[in-house]
Amino acid sequence: VMLTYLVYEKQRKLRIMMKMHGLGDGAYWLITYLYFFSISLIYMICFIFFGSII
Repeated sequence: VMLTYLVYEKQRKLRIMMKMHGLGDGAYWLITYLYFFSISLIYMICFIFFGSII
């Protein structure tokens, strides 16, 4: 999922536009990492919750 998102950004040149607006590399990677970490955490919580019900 993360790789697909990064390829999508590369194709649309979104990263270049973000850099033009002043977003630094560190902030970009931190936000991207936290975004995908939070999605993964939500999936894990759902799997644990519904797995314990079964």
